Order: sequence, then structure tokens, then C-alpha cells
Amino acid sequence: MPFLLFIVSIIIFNTSFAQELAIKEGTYVLNEITYKVDSLNIYDRCVIYRNQRPQLKPNRSIVDGLPLDYIDLELTNYDVLVNKVRTLLGKTKCDVLSRAGERILFTFIFDPEGRIIDITFAINANGILTLLDIAALDKDLRESYTGTFKSDFNGHKHLYWIHYNCYIRF
Repeated sequence: MPFLLFIVSIIIFNTSFAQELAIKEGTYVLNEITYKVDSLNIYDRCVIYRNQRPQLKPNRSIVDGLPLDYIDLELTNYDVLVNKVRTLLGKTKCDVLSRAGERILFTFIFDPEGRIIDITFAINANGILTLLDIAALDKDLRESYTGTFKSDFNGHKHLYWIHYNCYIRF
């Protein structure tokens, strides 16, 4: 009987612990930064971003006859981003994410020099990543990652900001 009680208490503890780590829709403060979590029920994903979004000046549409809406942009140091994310999460967590088939979708807003203005993350709503993981990625990438770009005629240099989507599959 004591063994059965021990097993039941472990199951209850693990269930409540998992629920505390689960990412739910709402507003959270971590390290004095407010994050917003929105739900995307269609794809069973949630979107996480800082609550205070930057006000972006509208990009110009044409510079020197070049239509800036159609810039073919390439992030030339995507491998650096992948390595930073994998290093920060650690091998063990990356292995678990890989076995679960998870990925992180990023929506970056960069300035023309590649500095991050804003990041939005999309992850599995009931996945392995926690809000603490995302907050750590957010902090580290903002502090230490600079995107490098290539575009025809360096068109990206004429933009006030660059919108770039990518993902990392584990």
C-alpha cells in the first residue's frame, strides 16, 4: 500500500509540474520582460513575442528605380543562427526535440545592418520547449546575433527594416 501511494504521488507531482511548464495563452513577465503568448489553434502552435512591439516606419516602395517590395533576400549566415540556438538549448534538449519532430519558426525584424529589432517565435503549443527556453533564446539572439544578407543591387540596404521568416527543425 505505501508503494502504491508513492507511485500515485509521483504521478500527481509530475502531472502538475508538466502543467506548470506548459505554455498557455496569456501575458508573462520573465526577467523584467513582458511576453505575450497567443494561440494558433489551426496548426496547434502558439506564438510568443515581447509585449512591447517596436513602431516601424513604413518602408519606401521604390529607390533609384528599384521596387523594394520585390527584393530577393537571402540570410547568408543561417548556419550561425542554427548553431546559436542548438548551443543555447543544449544537446540533450535538441535530441528530445529531434525525436519529437519539433521545430521553431522565427519571424525576425532586422535593421539594414542585420541587428535584430524584434523576434516572434512559433512553437508547438503542447511541445517540449518552455517559455523559459524561448525567453533565453530571445535574450541571447538579440544580444549576440546579427543577420547578414545578400540581395540584388544590395536592395535591402535601402529598407528601414527587413522582415525575414525562417525555421529550425530539430
